[in-house]
Amino acid sequence: MLRFAAISGAQVLKVRGRLLFTASVITGPVSNVEIAVRTRNGYQLLHISGGHERLLEETGFELLRREDTSAEQAEIARRLHVARATHADGLRAAQGDTVFEEENRFLATVEHLARERRLSHIVFLARKRV
Repeated sequence: MLRFAAISGAQVLKVRGRLLFTASVITGPVSNVEIAVRTRNGYQLLHISGGHERLLEETGFELLRREDTSAEQAEIARRLHVARATHADGLRAAQGDTVFEEENRFLATVEHLARERRLSHIVFLARKRV
């Protein structure tokens, strides 16, 4: 999937055009339970550290910047979790207990994995080579 996107990006971008994307990158041990909770919202392709860089190189891109924004992701998940606790009664009424608890478990897992840098959130900036 990423290979296709990178090849497509290389075909669409002008020479020296820039490509910006974010990705979840496995940067430590992650259990199958954590992966199941973290990817519950649909298809996600997780790469090990270095995988995106290798694909960018193979598809004609020069990596300009790689920034780990895991701390920010963890903080956003924490704040959402706190907000959900503040409005728990209304959310439970609207979502039902099962969905409410699943969403809380998801946010707790996102925060935990990001804070421990086991599933990191990375921003990539690349440029199409000449």
